[in-house]
Amino acid sequence: MEKIDYRENLELLREMFPGKLSLSVPEAASVMGLDVKTVYNAVSRRYNPLPHMKVGEKRILIPIPGLARWMCGK
Repeated sequence: MEKIDYRENLELLREMFPGKLSLSVPEAASVMGLDVKTVYNAVSRRYNPLPHMKVGEKRILIPIPGLARWMCGK
C-alpha cells in the first residue's frame, strides 16, 4: 500500500536531483534540514531505519524512492 504523501515527496526529490537514483548522506541531510550525524543515526536505528545502501566499507547512499517513502512517516 502506497503512503499518502509518497508521490509528492518523490516528485519533489526528483525535481531537486534530476537524473539521480540515490543521494549521499550530506544531500539527504540538506533535503530534510538535518545534520549529517542525525542522518547517520537514522540509518542505524533499529525501529524505522532510513533506507540505505552500503557501497564499499564506508560510503552510504540513500535511494530516492526509499527516502520519499521514509519521509511520509509510519
